[in-house]
Amino acid sequence: AGVDPTSDYAITKKGNKTYIHILNPELKDVVIPNFSPQVKSLKTYLGNKKVNHIKKGKDFQINIPDHQKQNDLILILNTK
Repeated sequence: AGVDPTSDYAITKKGNKTYIHILNPELKDVVIPNFSPQVKSLKTYLGNKKVNHIKKGKDFQINIPDHQKQNDLILILNTK
């Protein structure tokens, strides 16, 4: 996906789905710099729950739901 992994997240891509792996369970939100996808939806892999997100210029911010604090939270980003 063109974004280098960090200790907080990693991104993999398959077709029009981008998988965002949140690796740090302590985070309340994640800002991915220079990542501005055309978002159709952003949901949790387990439970298929909608996840709030904001585009801030060239950056993409994801708000992690409190009940989703797990060691490898996987989010599915569907792009247009």
